[in-house]
Amino acid sequence: IDAFVVPLAVRPGTILESGDTFSFSAQLAPTLPGRVDVTISGPGGITNAISGRANAIGYYYDPSQDFLIETPGLYHVSVTATFDSPTSAGPMSEPFPTGTVLGAVEGGFDVYVVPRNSPPLKTAHPQWSVLDEVNKGVQDVTLMVGSPEEQQGKVHFTIGMPGHLLDSGTVDLTDSWARIVYEPLALKKIFPNIDISGRLSDVSGLADTVWINVLLEADDGGFYARQFTLQGPDLLIPLLE
Repeated sequence: IDAFVVPLAVRPGTILESGDTFSFSAQLAPTLPGRVDVTISGPGGITNAISGRANAIGYYYDPSQDFLIETPGLYHVSVTATFDSPTSAGPMSEPFPTGTVLGAVEGGFDVYVVPRNSPPLKTAHPQWSVLDEVNKGVQDVTLMVGSPEEQQGKVHFTIGMPGHLLDSGTVDLTDSWARIVYEPLALKKIFPNIDISGRLSDVSGLADTVWINVLLEADDGGFYARQFTLQGPDLLIPLLE
């Protein structure tokens, strides 16, 4: 990896409601005034493009390129930064280094848009809980989500942490419920920055801030979402009802 992009506004798996503002901002690494090109594609052929140049320390945001996002659905955000500006070692030469979000899928990440005031996906977990890891080491984290009115459809998920897209994909509903699994030990083979040394003692355990966001694309055309956050071993679920 020669260069990469850290998204700061919409991030992998961000959940928006119809009528929200889509804002893209990012920090480039290395911290140079590289060129940024973003394409947002959504349902029904919706396409929007954002482009410009980061400032002298690699920060990019142009408020004039914000736009309202109205149509619910699954959106893909493709991101490319091109490092064509001079550096402290002198001018760059072609082919210029390029970078995208760490862990990017198809050059970017997905964003989920649901109708305003859409009911959240059901969950079997309390609003706050502590995962039991005592004497078990680091275990996979399984989250349960259910369709709010027993609809059938496709369940999309994104697992991310600050600066990274760790995992994404789809899972099936079984009796209106689906399982989303965060596998820290498996993912650590790809992302060695994942910390499994624990937070409060020498006993291994979860330590990072990780979010797991889920979108149900129902067969009846509805869209429903839910957000989970792991703060170390603490599982936090925003109360959306």
